[in-house]
Amino acid sequence: MSPISIRPNLDGVSFPSVSLEENLLLTAHFSLEEIHKVVRESDGNKSPGPDGFNFAFLKSCWDLLKGEIRIMFDQYGIGSLPKSLLAYFVTLIPKVNLPFGVGDFRPISLLGCLYKLIAKVLTTRLASVMNTLIAANQSAFIKGRNLVD
Repeated sequence: MSPISIRPNLDGVSFPSVSLEENLLLTAHFSLEEIHKVVRESDGNKSPGPDGFNFAFLKSCWDLLKGEIRIMFDQYGIGSLPKSLLAYFVTLIPKVNLPFGVGDFRPISLLGCLYKLIAKVLTTRLASVMNTLIAANQSAFIKGRNLVD
């Protein structure tokens, strides 16, 4: 007698997917205008990461850096970014006035400015299709939707 499989599966469940046009938009080369828009709209006064830079630096030196940033995004597109770009610091922020143990601290990761830039550009692209992928009754983590709605 063979054992009967009782593993759950998702056969018959249809998941939303992106259209061919949306796929082309999501996988297109990054334009300098698209990247610059994210730089302009980002808060420049956040803490710098391991690289020592924040978005205020990118904003003030954009004309000098835009060519190198464009090359970095091209390298991202072909999957050849250096691992050092993913470096981060973990910093412990006290939760209470007189921290005593490890539980009295909240760890945060300080990411590099260029890593944040890539993440923000990708997030902006994904936002254009999220409403078609995420059901209307799912409201968490979607811009313009609230959990209390």
